[in-house]
Amino acid sequence: MTPKLGSWQRHQNIQPQLHSKFKRHQKCHLWTYLKEDLQLSDSEDSDDDVIYAKTTGPPTYTTNSYGYLVEETPTYQTTNCYKTYKGPTQSSSQQTVCRDEPTENNWMNQRTEQSIKILLQKQLEEQKLLSQEQKSAQTSMRKSGSSSSDLYDAVPEGHVQVGKIIYNPKAVLGHGCEGTFVYKGRFENRPCAVKRLLPECFTFADREVELLRESDQHPHVIRYFCMESDNQFRYIALELCVATLQDYVEGKSPYSRTFDSLQLLHQAASGIAHLHSLGIVHRDIKPHNVLISQPDTGGNVKALISDFGLCKKLTAGRISFSRRSGAAGTEGWIAPEMLDEDKRTTCAVDMFSFGCVIYYVLTRGKHPFGDSLRRQSNILEGDYSLQSLPMIDFYVRKDLIDSLLCFEPSKRLCAKAVLKHPLFWSRERQMAFFQDVSDRIEKENVDSEVLVCLEKKGLEVVKFDWRKHISEELQNDLRKFRTYKGENIRDLLRAMRNKKHHYRELPEDLKRSLGAIPDQFVQYFTSRFPKLLIHTYNALRCCQYERVFQQYYFIEY
Repeated sequence: MTPKLGSWQRHQNIQPQLHSKFKRHQKCHLWTYLKEDLQLSDSEDSDDDVIYAKTTGPPTYTTNSYGYLVEETPTYQTTNCYKTYKGPTQSSSQQTVCRDEPTENNWMNQRTEQSIKILLQKQLEEQKLLSQEQKSAQTSMRKSGSSSSDLYDAVPEGHVQVGKIIYNPKAVLGHGCEGTFVYKGRFENRPCAVKRLLPECFTFADREVELLRESDQHPHVIRYFCMESDNQFRYIALELCVATLQDYVEGKSPYSRTFDSLQLLHQAASGIAHLHSLGIVHRDIKPHNVLISQPDTGGNVKALISDFGLCKKLTAGRISFSRRSGAAGTEGWIAPEMLDEDKRTTCAVDMFSFGCVIYYVLTRGKHPFGDSLRRQSNILEGDYSLQSLPMIDFYVRKDLIDSLLCFEPSKRLCAKAVLKHPLFWSRERQMAFFQDVSDRIEKENVDSEVLVCLEKKGLEVVKFDWRKHISEELQNDLRKFRTYKGENIRDLLRAMRNKKHHYRELPEDLKRSLGAIPDQFVQYFTSRFPKLLIHTYNALRCCQYERVFQQYYFIEY
């Protein structure tokens, strides 16, 4: 039953406790050890926390190769109150140790001071060694072109680091429901947005990360970097953006004046189409969840679909899911079938919400279903209005939004069809379409399917006689070559095609009237006949499978 000599020095984390007990029993010539450091059998154990060891003479100490204090003359006897134990160098007779046995204070003080000095000397040597190692590391990093701050990846003052993520709690970029906050931060020395979620949102966080990993390899889906956790929160590092689509519409973004609304909407539709191609239904499409990226080196920005917390992954072979699959989204942007437990929902729920987003952007903040108080009830009733749309391309814009806000989900356009809608066509593409249509119907009989579709309700398109709505310069020029029928859409398209083909030969006053090709030239006709483009586009759907027209329509095989 030999105590482990010097064990209180080895247990540095309990040194203060042992040292205080040691001083308390100076008068007894007793050293204090933890009971667990004594090799006592169960029969010899006691309820006390400490065992007292009495030295038979003034001990001497030395430092071994491990830096521990070791007693050179381990002659001692241990006792727990009145129970005595015999050390290995004692005689066979037991000696009872009393707690009030006198001792010399000077001797004990000298032993204490000697122990402390040795420990301090060892700590000083360790600090010097560590300092030398740090200087050596910094020198080697300077030689390799790195800074010393890179070695430790120092966290700026006021910032918080969780794994590879560093964020500033004071730099709040936004917040959502259930205590979710988004902060500005960094991931591996690059700027990022840090989304912090509470434990009750961990299920959504895991789902979001899983779907982001699957879908973020697309230019219009927000990029995912990593996820970290601590005892309280879960953190998701995402691509940093400058604003939301809502900020852009409300003029809160410093870049609002430089954005192209139609381009951003087309990019958002591209991101949604990518998700749907993977069988992912977003279920929370709204202006706040469409982000605008930081400008690239050319100053260009792009729209990014974000916030995948409510997304639903359709299983293979399925095109719908039940209402029991999870939350429905944000009130005022929810498709009507999402509120009907008897209906199964599909990707069409995103297209309904996106139709609301398009109207919101094009009208600078208005909603097709009215104010926020009655919005959701109007959605359930299918009661909406598009009267606030700008008059420029009014019918083209109205056609797209109407096709997305259909109460019947199966009649809504899919995301890939939205991408090919004339709303997003350039004037050059519009010009090419009109020319292809005119070439296609040039020699058709009046009773052919394509001409019947084209001329149906044609008087509304040409305003009964299109010749009366063009400039005098163009009227005079058209009379020189052939007779055109003013009530006929085919003849209007033929006139456009001919003037475009012979543009260089036209008189200068007529060129000035028509404007430059293609932008001003096309706008000359579409501004006078605003229904011409969308009417012709819908009429020629009967030809969408023909090679020439496949580029203008989405064909689902």
